[in-house]
Amino acid sequence: MKEPPAETLIKRFTRQTAQLEALTNQAIVQRRKSNLTVRSVDAIFSSAFLSMHLQFELFLEDLFYSCITGNSNITDCEPEIKFANRNQAEQIFFGSVAFPIWMPYANGAEEIAKRAFVGGGPFARLQKQSDERKFLKDLTALRNAIAHQSSTALKKVEPLTSAMNPRRRTPAGYLQNLVQGETQYSLHSASLLGVASALSKTDLASAKKVMSPEDEYQKDEQTSAGRYQCVSCGKYKTLRAKRGKLGSCTRCLTLAKRPKAWRRVY
Repeated sequence: MKEPPAETLIKRFTRQTAQLEALTNQAIVQRRKSNLTVRSVDAIFSSAFLSMHLQFELFLEDLFYSCITGNSNITDCEPEIKFANRNQAEQIFFGSVAFPIWMPYANGAEEIAKRAFVGGGPFARLQKQSDERKFLKDLTALRNAIAHQSSTALKKVEPLTSAMNPRRRTPAGYLQNLVQGETQYSLHSASLLGVASALSKTDLASAKKVMSPEDEYQKDEQTSAGRYQCVSCGKYKTLRAKRGKLGSCTRCLTLAKRPKAWRRVY
């Protein structure tokens, strides 16, 4: 069976997140009508969040197989080995590993993709995205705090809940906390959909348009071919090699300025 393209996967994930968010919104409405207890609403938000995290893991898995079988329609995706179908990829790439770990993202999907694709494929699009990476790290920390309820797991979400009312300083309380009229759950849902959208875009330039500003590149940092701009003077530089260092900005050196870093231009 042919794997669906990335466009189909993101549409499906969008529907799933919308359904889960509708569930949490309805829980709030019913709570205001006194039809649900606080404990029941907490359970609904916690369950919806766990489901959202799981659906994202399944999205990553499906995107991986779509890419590695050559069906994704993503241009910056070159498998080290192209597999004929999902079953072949599972047997050869993962062997006896029944359930590959896709999250946490940095240790899961990103690491798997490094072995599967030249340059990591679309899964490497988050490498210079500090905001998105922190968000995904917090997302999994919340998931673990809800799923395990251990002191270690709960301690990892304290930076998120510390400013809240002590009585509601819990993962479920945090998800219901309002920020400019939106629950944290809704904000997390939108952010996660943004990440999924970036991963599924047909090319890197399109992906960068839906993400936060990319981290700067240092002069001695290994980077890939592309066009870059000096953040100090605005001079452009094109790196033609597949991998290389940008070095110092020659204009800044001529003007006796201290070169700072480079930003990539898409």
